[in-house]
Amino acid sequence: MTLQLTGRDEPKGSFKEFSGRPTKQMPWLMKAGYGLTSVAGVIGRRESAPADVIDEWRRNYFFTGDGAAYDGRKNAKIVLDATLLREINSNTRLDNYAMVLSNNQWDELHGDDVLYLNADKVEQAHEKGFVNRNGVWQPENTVVGDVWTHLSRGKDLQDYAEMVHGASGNDRVMWLWFDRNTYSSPVMRSLVVDSIDDNSDVLGYSYLRYSIGRFAGVAPEAQVAAKNQGPYRTPASVPRSELEVVLDEFKMKDPAELRRALRLYDATKDLVGGK
Repeated sequence: MTLQLTGRDEPKGSFKEFSGRPTKQMPWLMKAGYGLTSVAGVIGRRESAPADVIDEWRRNYFFTGDGAAYDGRKNAKIVLDATLLREINSNTRLDNYAMVLSNNQWDELHGDDVLYLNADKVEQAHEKGFVNRNGVWQPENTVVGDVWTHLSRGKDLQDYAEMVHGASGNDRVMWLWFDRNTYSSPVMRSLVVDSIDDNSDVLGYSYLRYSIGRFAGVAPEAQVAAKNQGPYRTPASVPRSELEVVLDEFKMKDPAELRRALRLYDATKDLVGGK
């Protein structure tokens, strides 16, 4: 049965489930004009979605638009709003069900949206998560903390960790899992967020041909609204109406592209007479 991800009082179609093999669902999702919900986006909906749909978000796993890229030698990059994932289709070349990248594509993964982890750091974070120490939920080590700060986009995860603990009954929650295989060329996978009953682990070994994959597509208007409420808040100098004009005129649906454009606008507004 199709999940209901949009609340009754929210704009119709703000969120939509795309269920099936990711390589088959992605072209449909893109054609329908939807973006991909991120790890932070899933967490946000689990905390604040309308009451009539919040359990759908909390009790199910989701493939996300955030990616885990591997260079084939056990080094990794955590990529927020990975543009490359939006290009997968039934003809995408796969290795062990991961998207094969060129060396140039691997090298081009850098910037604020990318967290690089060498093989040693991958080992430190693998199968580690949050634990409760003296009443405070804390990452088990600094690498785990760095990864979760990146994925959550700076969000305080105390309340979320407590929610996951309450649902799962586990004292260690939100584990990180990586693909530690070796490859002849770089690869990328979609990061999957498990349900809160299953610890809300983040899985970096997802199969892009998994027959029961599940994306939560997010409409452009909902992406903008989410950014206005989250760590990547729209700059106050850009009125909502102006932003909507930009979205419509330039057909900007990729969250990473939108974020780069907003940063560029904010950095250059004084040069063009902005206030």
